[in-house]
Amino acid sequence: MASIRKVFISGAVGLFALALTGCAGDSSESTGEVNTIRLGVVPAETVEATLSSYSTFVSLFEEETGYTIDFFEATNVAPVIEATIAGDLDLVMLGPFAQLMARDNGAEITTIGPLLDSPWSQDNTSLGLALADSGLSSIEDLKGKDVCFIDPASATGYLFPAAAFLEAGLNPETDINPLFIGDHTSAVQAMAAGECAAAFTHGTNLEYVDSPGTFTKIFDQVVPAPGLSVSTRLPENVQKRVTDAVLKINGDLALERDVCPAEMTINDDERGTYCHAIDVFWGVVPRDDSYWDSLREVCEKTRAPACEA
Repeated sequence: MASIRKVFISGAVGLFALALTGCAGDSSESTGEVNTIRLGVVPAETVEATLSSYSTFVSLFEEETGYTIDFFEATNVAPVIEATIAGDLDLVMLGPFAQLMARDNGAEITTIGPLLDSPWSQDNTSLGLALADSGLSSIEDLKGKDVCFIDPASATGYLFPAAAFLEAGLNPETDINPLFIGDHTSAVQAMAAGECAAAFTHGTNLEYVDSPGTFTKIFDQVVPAPGLSVSTRLPENVQKRVTDAVLKINGDLALERDVCPAEMTINDDERGTYCHAIDVFWGVVPRDDSYWDSLREVCEKTRAPACEA
């Protein structure tokens, strides 16, 4: 069992109001020795759910590196970004927009790579969905209609679609009626219930994306996926050990070590036995910081308030 220690920050906090003390990692800069790696992740609904969501990754990481994971847990993403900027995290798992915000506000981190949802996925996508019998087939068809989005700071659920509206000659604030629903599943459900003409979500919302005859795609664009970054404040040898371990840990390794969650162990006639995911993801592919550039370009196009935070 992985030895997980958690730091729980409760209550709402401003993005730059959280005062954090201490230093990242339990390390000695002179010797490069490290005992613990502080890991920050986007929180799930509860602390227990978050810890459970990364238990296999943590167990394999500690086995590969010899380091103990010190979990930084928060009630929302803002404290995780704040802790990253303050240099209090060694390893951070954030969505694309949060990765960009951290970097633009001085975080000393470098990209390890984005998360893969399966052995065969490569990138995330932003999708616009409408009911198959709606007669809608493009962004342009949404002029004057109610449109469901996720959140003004969501890459897949607003920012990339907003850029597409602008490119189509439509103002996403005035030429449509934007409705921010809060989460991906609820947005598509609202559209299916007739509360809006279309909904924008991510391509891994498979319960709805893989529903032939029910929905039609009116928008489909590749976007950066959530990813892992490592602190450049760590000694170089520690950065390398952490990076090598992260890139090694995936469904194949979990299956080899016999730690793939039972519900994720798939027996397929064509592919044989494989581990579909180790926790909330399958593995990580190597990328550099340029991976987030397309989101930066979208922010420049849209001038969205969330991009100015």
